[in-house]
Amino acid sequence: MCGAPMEPHQLSWIANFIWGIADDVLRDLYVRGKYRDVILPMTVLRRLDVVLDLLFTFSTYLWRERSESLSVTN
Repeated sequence: MCGAPMEPHQLSWIANFIWGIADDVLRDLYVRGKYRDVILPMTVLRRLDVVLDLLFTFSTYLWRERSESLSVTN
C-alpha cells in the first residue's frame, strides 16, 4: 500500500472510521467544529510514530549486522 494510490472507497472508509471515533470519544470534550484541531495532529503523530518505528527496527537490524561482522573479524 506504500506509494500506491488509495481507492476512493478505501479512503472514505478510513475517514468515516476516524470521524466515528471522534464522535464517540471526543463528543463531550470538544465542540464538533473543533474535532479537526485534535484529529489532524493525532493522525500526523500516529503516522510519524509508524515511520519512526520502522526506522528504529531497520537501524537496530543494521547495528546488529555490523556488530556481528566486527566481532567475527576480531
